[in-house]
Amino acid sequence: MADIISDLINSLEAQKLIPFIGAGFSESCGCPSAHSLAKQLLTRFRIKDAELLADDDIGLLRLAEYLKIIRDGDMSAVLQQIRLILNEETVVISESQPHLFLAQLGAPIVYTTNYDSLIERGYDHLAIPYQIVVRTEDIIKTAGSNLTQIVKFHGSLEQEETIVLTESDYYQRLEFVTPIDIKLRADALGRSLLFMGYSFSDFNVRYLWFKLQHMLQGIDKGKVPPSYILVSNPDEITSTLLKNMGIIPIDLTLYPGETKTSRLCSFLHSLLPDS
Repeated sequence: MADIISDLINSLEAQKLIPFIGAGFSESCGCPSAHSLAKQLLTRFRIKDAELLADDDIGLLRLAEYLKIIRDGDMSAVLQQIRLILNEETVVISESQPHLFLAQLGAPIVYTTNYDSLIERGYDHLAIPYQIVVRTEDIIKTAGSNLTQIVKFHGSLEQEETIVLTESDYYQRLEFVTPIDIKLRADALGRSLLFMGYSFSDFNVRYLWFKLQHMLQGIDKGKVPPSYILVSNPDEITSTLLKNMGIIPIDLTLYPGETKTSRLCSFLHSLLPDS
């Protein structure tokens, strides 16, 4: 593990490490998992529990697709309920160490599939400048800039038309032709990704990794830096599968702390320049 931490620190110093943030990263702030979000939407829209939720995050995609269909394509009410469920206004960002440590890493680019703005608020709290990237024009604005880029890979609730939420949204993204997809391919070349807030069973990780592997076809795998994922106590099967995919698992249970969040903070602190 010491060798892995050393490699991560070296990658950070060389500006070649990209944190990729999922919902679990904001768990201590009360942000729900995909499954929990789907369950709450079922309640708020008075829909009886259904088999579509059996696969956790896949269930959210199908539920969102259903809600879009019965509302003739209008997702505004659904997105408003998601805002209420996230309830960001109650989060005291100065008390969320994961977000503050993330900002202090000094990574040149941070990707997230989350809809909340907690990452940006962490940077704001520490007065660290950044650029939000959601649209094509945002990508254009980053040209020649040295500011940290926070890439909202699945869109922003402040720009509803950018949200990737339904099953059909994901299928469209699998075309690999949007500017944000092209940017991910370019950013990933010669850099390592560090997935945090995901699990191996998370659809987002499998989906993103499939996209990357597809986009990197024709490139010598020996020249592609390893990527990493934080997991809690991975079994032998999970570890083997991850390594075969080119993703090195980092066991969070090896870090001090009584909760998943405290262990996450211990890990992040070990990457800080002055740790």
